[in-house]
Amino acid sequence: MLLHHLNLKLIKILNSASKWSILYIIYNCPGLSGRKIAYLAGMGWVPVRNSLEDLCHKHLIFRRKRGRAYVYFPNEDHILYPLLKRFFGQLDGLYESLYGDLEQRAREHFRENLVGMKVTLSTLYCITPNDSHHLRRFLEECLHQKGLTRLFNVEVVPYPRVKEQRHPPELFTAPGPSYGNPIF
Repeated sequence: MLLHHLNLKLIKILNSASKWSILYIIYNCPGLSGRKIAYLAGMGWVPVRNSLEDLCHKHLIFRRKRGRAYVYFPNEDHILYPLLKRFFGQLDGLYESLYGDLEQRAREHFRENLVGMKVTLSTLYCITPNDSHHLRRFLEECLHQKGLTRLFNVEVVPYPRVKEQRHPPELFTAPGPSYGNPIF
């Protein structure tokens, strides 16, 4: 019964994608300022500030003054901390498994390996060896079947564009795990 009650509380507290994104950032990079969190989340300052205030009010996070800014940390004393820490930690394993699955499927169907994959808060990038239209459509369909097109913007990028850095800078600057060849 307690677990059911905690599940309902968690759903009520984290009722928006922005709060999940903000918590993900704070759990993976504690000690960032609110403006840095807004930048990494790809969101405006005002909605991030409102979400940070709400998360602080609910004691999921706390803030400390550092210079002229506040920096944010997960509240390790909160009853939901272990659950959230484990959840955010398991996402890396999920992404690694996804990369392995996509690479195997691409190899089976096209005899080509993926060059890499990067997951940012807003976008899942699949780096392909060339600009193959068929491989692009195949990967997009695989990601759609896994339900990821609802969670992320999905971009399939040919490696030559990445190598020449003709791609949006988020691919190189945004935090997030990378898989495959070390190109970032």
